[in-house]
Amino acid sequence: MHRLKEAVREDATRPIKRAFDAVVRGRHQQGGGDREPLPEFHSVRTLMQRARSTVVPPIPQVCADVRIEGEWANTWLQERFLLYLDNDWGVAVFATDENMQRLQRCHDVYINGTFRTCPSPYTQFFTIHGNSSLPTWVQIFVLTAFRKRQCQPLSVAAAGNPHQPNTFSVVDRLSGRSYRPANPKLFSQE
Repeated sequence: MHRLKEAVREDATRPIKRAFDAVVRGRHQQGGGDREPLPEFHSVRTLMQRARSTVVPPIPQVCADVRIEGEWANTWLQERFLLYLDNDWGVAVFATDENMQRLQRCHDVYINGTFRTCPSPYTQFFTIHGNSSLPTWVQIFVLTAFRKRQCQPLSVAAAGNPHQPNTFSVVDRLSGRSYRPANPKLFSQE
């Protein structure tokens, strides 16, 4: 049990099931897995979640408290993942450098957003997909805290107003490519 807790604390960004599997594999490789009883994952999941909560920062309740730093701003392969964080507007943009390069080569760009599944304190999660000669891949992940549909970043009405949040302009600046929709009426909420 102690080894399971330590495995979670060593790398809190790794999923709990993956940490459990690594400990089980390690015990089997050392030859002790057959003689010593190992617990089932479902019986130690809560124990491992509590151990991880001692090293994971608390979930912020408002955008002003969001801090994404260190290992939390990188992928599991230690590549930069957080591209942009603006707590005043409530926007967080995530993508690797490779994703941005791939997106620049795409001839088609698709955007998909949802208000239903989004981590607190944000209210909208959307993805920007790119399609070139490869299959369509998610290239950019965006979290926003816009509460009104007419203020969401997909609204073309916001494109000309510098005082209204516009995620398209953030993505333009980060990638060097323009992402204006071909048919603005598809994205307008008015």
